[in-house]
Amino acid sequence: MKRFDLDSVFKRLARNATAAKVAEELAGDRAVERLLRQCGYAGRPEGLAARLEMELPLALPLAADQRQARFFGSLFDGPGLMAQSRREAARLPPRPDAGGPLPAGKLRLSPDEQHRLWPWLSGQIVTRLARAWLIAGEADYLSAVERQMREFHLMSPPLMGPGWVEAAWVATRVVNWLWALRLVGVVSRLEAAVTAQAVVDLRVAGMVLAGALETAAEPGLEQLAPAVALMHLGRSLSFLPESGHWLKLGAESAGPALAAWDRVGPARPTMATATAGQWGALGLWLARKAGLEASGLAEALWPVAACCRAGAPPWGCGQAWGWAPAAEALRLDAGQKPERALAWPANLAALLLGEPELRADRQLDEPLFWLMGHQAVEGLRRLAWAKPPEAIDAPAMGLSSLCLAAGDRRAEALFRTGPRLASDGYQWQAQALAVSFCLDGRPLLLTPGPAFEGPLGPHLRSRQAQNAALLDGARPGGGVVTLEGLEQTETHAFAAASYDGYRHLAGGPILRRRVFLDGRRGLLSVVDQVVAKAQHMLELFFHLPPEVQVQRQEDGMFVIGGAFGVVLMRPDAKAGAELLRGRLDPPLGWLAVRPGSVEPTWVVRVFASVVGQARLTTSFVWGEG
Repeated sequence: MKRFDLDSVFKRLARNATAAKVAEELAGDRAVERLLRQCGYAGRPEGLAARLEMELPLALPLAADQRQARFFGSLFDGPGLMAQSRREAARLPPRPDAGGPLPAGKLRLSPDEQHRLWPWLSGQIVTRLARAWLIAGEADYLSAVERQMREFHLMSPPLMGPGWVEAAWVATRVVNWLWALRLVGVVSRLEAAVTAQAVVDLRVAGMVLAGALETAAEPGLEQLAPAVALMHLGRSLSFLPESGHWLKLGAESAGPALAAWDRVGPARPTMATATAGQWGALGLWLARKAGLEASGLAEALWPVAACCRAGAPPWGCGQAWGWAPAAEALRLDAGQKPERALAWPANLAALLLGEPELRADRQLDEPLFWLMGHQAVEGLRRLAWAKPPEAIDAPAMGLSSLCLAAGDRRAEALFRTGPRLASDGYQWQAQALAVSFCLDGRPLLLTPGPAFEGPLGPHLRSRQAQNAALLDGARPGGGVVTLEGLEQTETHAFAAASYDGYRHLAGGPILRRRVFLDGRRGLLSVVDQVVAKAQHMLELFFHLPPEVQVQRQEDGMFVIGGAFGVVLMRPDAKAGAELLRGRLDPPLGWLAVRPGSVEPTWVVRVFASVVGQARLTTSFVWGEG
């Protein structure tokens, strides 16, 4: 079969007024008939469904049977997840306008639009409904799976509509639809015509993903999801003539793609680490199950999983910079906390590689349950407790992390050591040298959350929304962060970096920030220095969780009480300080708890007029838990 060139087809769609006819030829009724003839089921879509039902358990060996399902309620919040699925069963993707869906090559979706459509673009809503059918056995869930697939095809037939804009979105939907069909189990109980159409759509997806890999100039992280999805397709649709090529191409491409995770390029959201860890771990799991040689994948997964572990409990709490609506490969709980997106790929990698140093906490996340069965609980228990994560610098993510154990306390500081390219835009420049901090997996210093299109969106993308330094109230220009030091021992950790994004101000000032963790004293120190010949107004912002209690003492210290216990914050004696919450004009003290949902939060603003090489030290001290 002739291979599909993604780039040339998208160009053709962008220029050809009959794009709908091209899509119809690839995936319309004639394409369904052609598929059935090729597979020996001419005029009998029920035969194809029966074959898929027979082969999927072998091709995609999830622990998805009634015996395993009986353990589900003892490990997870079954009633809550079922209630969630009942609500989602009634949600359908939006129908296209009267003129029909546009060619994918002509569409550009804003982050808000991506977020709104992501349950369908990703196929994750179908996976969650199929899981509900397996657990509850209610026919309404099976009907909902069928209805969601049918309606998605109307919204985004192959190569048309928003579902085909990005190869990574296509890859995510491929894996989720295959998981859904596997969790359904009795594929023959779905309407045969819907199943046949789904297979045709998956076949076109395979063409798209193969084209994305074959036309890539060099291996890159953006090819990881297509590679792993092709591995799933090649295994699951083995009755297609191109399946062998897909399997080989995906297995050969996954390792080099993941190895490019830390190659410096345009700025990425830091949760891209979780995405890379999820795809890498899923690819290695399938390769091990299928006996495939995925060269370099295990070696490339190790540092990514280590970075995931540092951001997961009991050290981290899922803090992140930047917003990627299309982030996770699997999301079986629509209300999942961000730290679990980091924890399960770290734990899956630890189990696959037998490496205790990659294990996060021992909480079993649902993806691990379906991948390895309830035995995963014992597997995590057998992985002995390892030392704290080592200091990590991830240049491509613009992220450095420090983790320490202080008695029975666990501390994690994240340092935004990006952007590394001056060409990165203001959203990324605004994050330079920001910090976040978690204590025992509970947030103390918060990142601003997902910025969105709303009245407070510009503020959430600004420097004032970060735990960062601001000079003269000015926006930074095109600067870069230089990591100057990164060290860690059993009791101390240290990171230092500088940022030249304020060179356009008088005297060409340089910002330097040093972050110290002292496990013996229970201390976090943030030292900010301005190297400048002229005088400047320096402002520092430290955002605290909205639920904490904050009291200012007569000596200028702030007493912060929350789920992490009591922490004392001491601003530099040379500076002024004020405590604010939810100020509107100008905005300050706001947190996006989820896209489109903002609430006021505490912020301590520290300020001083500085010249020369002035330093301001802000300290946070905690005691025993």
